[in-house]
Amino acid sequence: MRLNALLAIAVLLVACTNSTATVVTSSPGASSGLVSNNPICRGVHLSADRQLKYLAVYAWQPFENGYRPVATGLTGSMAASSRIAPLSQLERIANDFANDNYVVLEFTGDSATLLHDITKKAAASMRVGQPVTPDADIGIFLGLTDSDIAAWQSLEPALMKPVASGGKLVSNATVVEAVTTGELMIFVGPDLETGCSLTATSL
Repeated sequence: MRLNALLAIAVLLVACTNSTATVVTSSPGASSGLVSNNPICRGVHLSADRQLKYLAVYAWQPFENGYRPVATGLTGSMAASSRIAPLSQLERIANDFANDNYVVLEFTGDSATLLHDITKKAAASMRVGQPVTPDADIGIFLGLTDSDIAAWQSLEPALMKPVASGGKLVSNATVVEAVTTGELMIFVGPDLETGCSLTATSL
């Protein structure tokens, strides 16, 4: 994908070949049981309820007068690896933009195939010259439950708030092409608590 396309959407679905910076310190979460060795996460509070195992990818389906999320079966616990880094380390650009941080999840085997199928279906909803509809998006949530979805019509305003603002949404991305690399790149921006918690490991 071209850089301008990457910056135009909230989640980047591309191949990320560069590694993150050398480990220099740990950022423990005393009460969370988590630790991060990424220098970006030094001093960042790590939240147990923002662990990767609570993350899931959703498609959008028509519902009454709008859309609501539907589980795709792809979850954070299926990722083979995760890391957080600024865009410059992932796309080989010269400079970082402020708060330009991303979480990269790597899926392999059947999970990579599932990611490809999900993004292929979403990308197929794009129509040249037509408005983008939610069918072309994928929603990435933390801790979204079946009961949340059942009551979506009344809970949507609260659930669609960013995790850092008390909601459950990590990102809602418009997919412009299917992922063929097995890597899902999620924009977390200045929300290092979420990004570092997603990529932390248990003590």
